[in-house]
Amino acid sequence: MSEDHQNIHNYGNIRNQKYTQHNYYTGHDPTRNLAAARDALKRHDWDIAVKHYADHIAHARDPAGVVFVEYALADLQGKRPRDHPDGHLGRVRTRLDNAYGDDPALPCAAALLAIIDEDLNHLHRQEPELYTQRLSSAADAISPDRAKMIVDAITVDESPTWLKLERLANPGKTGGTGELALLDEEEQRDRERRMRTLFSPPPREPDPPYRLSHSTAVLGLSVALATLVITLLVLRQVAYAWSPFSPLPYVMILAIAGTICCAGWIVATAIRNAAMERRHDTAVREQKQRHREYLDELPTADQIDRWLRGDLATIQHRALDRLGILRGELVTGTGRYISPFVIMGPEEQKSSRTKMAQHPNGRFFASRYGVFVLFMTERKLGAYRTTLDAITGRREAAEQTSEYRYGDIVSVSVRTVPLPTPGKKARRRAKQAEPEQNKEDEDYTFVDVGSTPTTPLAERFTLIVPSDRFDVTTTIRDENSAKDYRIQLSQTDRALAAIRRNILAAGPAGRRAV
Repeated sequence: MSEDHQNIHNYGNIRNQKYTQHNYYTGHDPTRNLAAARDALKRHDWDIAVKHYADHIAHARDPAGVVFVEYALADLQGKRPRDHPDGHLGRVRTRLDNAYGDDPALPCAAALLAIIDEDLNHLHRQEPELYTQRLSSAADAISPDRAKMIVDAITVDESPTWLKLERLANPGKTGGTGELALLDEEEQRDRERRMRTLFSPPPREPDPPYRLSHSTAVLGLSVALATLVITLLVLRQVAYAWSPFSPLPYVMILAIAGTICCAGWIVATAIRNAAMERRHDTAVREQKQRHREYLDELPTADQIDRWLRGDLATIQHRALDRLGILRGELVTGTGRYISPFVIMGPEEQKSSRTKMAQHPNGRFFASRYGVFVLFMTERKLGAYRTTLDAITGRREAAEQTSEYRYGDIVSVSVRTVPLPTPGKKARRRAKQAEPEQNKEDEDYTFVDVGSTPTTPLAERFTLIVPSDRFDVTTTIRDENSAKDYRIQLSQTDRALAAIRRNILAAGPAGRRAV
């Protein structure tokens, strides 16, 4: 027998010897067997625990339901449910079903059943059934001690029920899987109201009042007065000028009427201009009040960052579920966790549904973001793409998931392309451009016209694999100014460098893609 086989044989003998010693002291006493089983369960000595639980159940008159749960937990041997053969997992499941069927008020049995179902659903990428959801809800009544017993025995990060038990068992624990920072209904309504305010045009300043000019009336008044003076002088010098047949009296009457009309015109214009000034002053005060209310309704930049970080955490959990990647696969041999890379930027739509708004602090935000999440394991790359509605924090229904070996990546790059302005876009459509040209025929709607770039450029991250392609706009900037519409939460440069490192590590097949 080789040395390795001898060591394994000796190790098995030691374990059997331990059980034999325990069994010598416990005998067929159910109480002693149960105590020995629970002690072995705490030590994670699975084989010893399983044997003592079996002895207890065989000789106990009426074993408690929780004993079957502990027996099933020990029989999982610290592994995920998916890591067991179907026959073995079926026996574990049968014990739990019997325990839960005999006592539906046994939350630890419901919790462990829910964890098993959720782990298998994640493996096969299936949505949870109604029965699994009911089991998870029944697990809410579990005690912290029972929750700690389960989370200490097995780790199933992808199970919502396991995460719930972990929070219950370790309420002060930080830095673990943690709970997604979901908003309550009031906070959600407040977010939507404030974000809609951000993507609504700010109150416009009132146009300056149109002031009527006095020049015409003054000129008319001058002419009328001059005519009246000249007429009076002529009438004093010429005696027959007052004759009904002389035109001078009529000229004088017209001059007087003109003087009165022009003077009235001047007075009316002055009154109107004063009224317009008052209306303008009132409009300015109302606009300033509306602007203050508008600023009060705006979210702060820190609030937006916090909301977006929570949205991205939710999307990352969704990506893990959709890709079927275990968190254990993201841990290197040295125990370091490989965080996923998030690449995001304003979503591109020909319908111009994406709005860009400038915050008072100078930063730009988009109403819709294209989100690209990359999970890099040691052997493969998992890619997930979706669209995030920044107003509601909900992802849109369209999703795209793919997994590739690093050697299969054809190209990964960041390129800068011009974005057509609306005028250029209309002209290009009028010329009926080719489909490939229409692909670049996309622009964004800027809420504040003054912040619209005159020569917009888009920086795009592109990942190309056989029969597939991922594009995400990460930056929009103005070629003729220092304005930059980059999303601070995006990790484009880090993701690009990490992908290239893994491609080079994949060998000659991968180096061609760099």
